[in-house]
Amino acid sequence: MASVSSGAWLMLSVVVLGCGGGGPHPPRPAPQAPGRPNEPLAVTSAKPIASERITPASAPSAAQPAPQEPKELDRFEQVPGLVWLYQTDGPQDLDERCGDYEVRTRLTGDQTRVEILNSSGKIVRSFKPRQGLERYAPAWCFDVTGDGKPELAVTKTTGGAHCCHEHTLLSLGARAETLVVYAAGNGSRDLLTPVDANGDGKWELVDTNDILASEGSEAYAFTRFFPVIFRWEKGKYVRSTRQFPDYLKAERERAMTELRACAPDCWAGGEGEYVLGLSLMIGDWDTFKQAEGCPAPAQKHLEALSKRIANSLR
Repeated sequence: MASVSSGAWLMLSVVVLGCGGGGPHPPRPAPQAPGRPNEPLAVTSAKPIASERITPASAPSAAQPAPQEPKELDRFEQVPGLVWLYQTDGPQDLDERCGDYEVRTRLTGDQTRVEILNSSGKIVRSFKPRQGLERYAPAWCFDVTGDGKPELAVTKTTGGAHCCHEHTLLSLGARAETLVVYAAGNGSRDLLTPVDANGDGKWELVDTNDILASEGSEAYAFTRFFPVIFRWEKGKYVRSTRQFPDYLKAERERAMTELRACAPDCWAGGEGEYVLGLSLMIGDWDTFKQAEGCPAPAQKHLEALSKRIANSLR
């Protein structure tokens, strides 16, 4: 066996240590640019709802991480009073609270179920996997409607590499009432994020539309996800993305910053496709493409794409 010099051992040790990851990180929405708004969320007067994790968290490691550059707050961390419940260290049995309700997560094999119990200990709602690697998990607890009763977001995954994900929002008042169910497809990390999308002091819910995963030209890893906005209306959350043009225009301007840096070639790729979809929801694609100098060959590609995706943009 060939001998290894001390210098080589030192280099090998550096490589091995450099490849090691830290502890688990809280799940975040996919990278902010493009396709993810990252402006600070408006702070409203919504009151926090009592919620706590019953099972104590593991003790932190004694090792101190190296100093890091300041990072932007996670979009969920920017919501005052929101309690994050999603497990970041793998599925396990866990007892948590959301207002007066107990929220149980139970692991059986590769599947997890969620049970919601009232103050009397009675199960009032249960989310049970039906097949394969299907898992349910509580995501967050927060009075998003402002009525003094907490809402609980529950997410489901079918266990595929990308797909599929479904998010449910429940109001936990006198009884557990469903406010919205959204089949997010390939999108998974927005989890019905509370956002004041128009600055009126009320919370909307923002998730993602994955239509470009099947219809766009980019590989999945580079796919842009369109925003989907749900508005509180008559006791339910209703999909109303087109009713927030200023939010969409701000997102488009962020996307255009990247597109302009590589124009005109990027118009025919994922950057142009994302700007197309946002413009279709805003309703000004015909004038916008001319004002921004979208090349004729790219326009032909984007016009064909618009016919395939328009119906899903709402």
